Amino acid sequence: VGGYDPALAAVNVRQRIQKSRYWVPTTLGQVVGGSGGSGSDLVFTVMSYNVLAQGLLEDNPFLYQHCHEDVLQWPLRRQNLLTELREVNADILCLQELQQDHYETDFKPELEKLGYGCLYKQRTGDKRDGCGIFFRKSVFELDCFEPIEYARSHVTVLDRDNVALIAMLKPVGGDVKFGKDFRLCVSTTHLLFNPRRGDIKLAQLCLLLAEIDRLAFCGDSPDGKPQYYPILLCGDMNSEPHSPLYTFLTRGSLCYEGLLSGDVSGQSDGANRGKLVPLDNSLRQLNISGSSRYLPAPVKEYAAKDVDAVADSAQQGVEPNNALDTQRGSAISGAAAKEESSRGSLRKDSPSNSAASSPAKVLQSESPPTKDAAQAANASTANGSTPTKDGHDSSRQRVVRHFLNLISAYKHNVRGANAEVTTHHQRASCTVDYIFYSVKRKDSMFREGQVKHACVVEGPLRLLATYRLMSQNQLMAVGGLPNEVQSSDHLPLIAKFLLRPPS
Repeated sequence: VGGYDPALAAVNVRQRIQKSRYWVPTTLGQVVGGSGGSGSDLVFTVMSYNVLAQGLLEDNPFLYQHCHEDVLQWPLRRQNLLTELREVNADILCLQELQQDHYETDFKPELEKLGYGCLYKQRTGDKRDGCGIFFRKSVFELDCFEPIEYARSHVTVLDRDNVALIAMLKPVGGDVKFGKDFRLCVSTTHLLFNPRRGDIKLAQLCLLLAEIDRLAFCGDSPDGKPQYYPILLCGDMNSEPHSPLYTFLTRGSLCYEGLLSGDVSGQSDGANRGKLVPLDNSLRQLNISGSSRYLPAPVKEYAAKDVDAVADSAQQGVEPNNALDTQRGSAISGAAAKEESSRGSLRKDSPSNSAASSPAKVLQSESPPTKDAAQAANASTANGSTPTKDGHDSSRQRVVRHFLNLISAYKHNVRGANAEVTTHHQRASCTVDYIFYSVKRKDSMFREGQVKHACVVEGPLRLLATYRLMSQNQLMAVGGLPNEVQSSDHLPLIAKFLLRPPS
């Protein structure tokens, strides 16, 4: 009597989700409302979602002992995930842990039917999942894209299989309203999981920021500051809010002198563990400056041995040298095959194939400085010295910087049991997934253990609303993740933006 009824359980879960997840508008979003802005504005939605690769689920069953076995089977998970994507109906999807065979047989065909262009980058080595970017072709067209492999045989710490993907999109019919040179830079990644190896995560992130800088840069301002097209950076950072890595992204600087690698991501399993972060060595080997920009003098070209990034024919307007080969290969560099199988609050990633708008990537580097023991440096760099364009810092502290002016669409300012989380399973319940977007300017500080922004002035990209997340208590009330309705161990992040032609 009273046995498990999956249909009834799904109804109950769905009702609780509807009470917990809803749109939270910004001040601008309240003003714009349903009007869609002025005639020249483009309103669009973005989803970032770690969909939990079935292979990783099956490799780590201890994380899902709380789940009924039915909710872990791929047929139900496939149905729920695709239903979720259809219902959200976002204009841009950034997916992580997208298993390659399921991308080919399930996600790509279904999303193409819905009018999306599809880009995919598999992790390297023997890893079966990767990252994908999907864009609604009636809203955006693809200008170019860049798959990124973090594994670099000539960089000591970059020996893991994680990847990233960057797409430069143009609003459809936007030449008149936005200008023919206008672009939106969309990027997604899944950084290394290992809580003790923040040195690897920071090096991966700096490499990604240098690639974003290269693709989104559109010239210098009259006072010599770099200017960029609007930027979206989405994904699973395997780092918690207000951690040193999060601080680096949102404040634009991080002092890493004295910082232990286990403290970089804010994950409790790594706290006070690891070794000092040797980021300056990594950046020097990559030929990237302390400002997370490629240096002008190339050292040597890095070309992936086997190109395995899949770009789909749905992308129109792509120049021939921007199209990726659809043949699968398996590139692995040096120690890239050694990835820990441990999964705590999130999972691991790895690079797999890399063909791009430029057939080979020129890696450039200079040694950046930074110092920060997760707290100290964060507070000081805001009023500290200003870096020159080549990344040199007059203070000689070990400080790494970037110029992209990123903030999180979500605020992350509630702590404790009511704090919103993005992942929940047997080993963790925390926030590790983000949608970052670029603003024109902001004043950022690290105060009372949190990154805080003041005087934020948005540019062409303006946040209208975010789709509320759930707390640990709310997720426990629906049986945790995955469940009968939510088929990943992560929640999707969804944000609505207005893209306004630059004045």
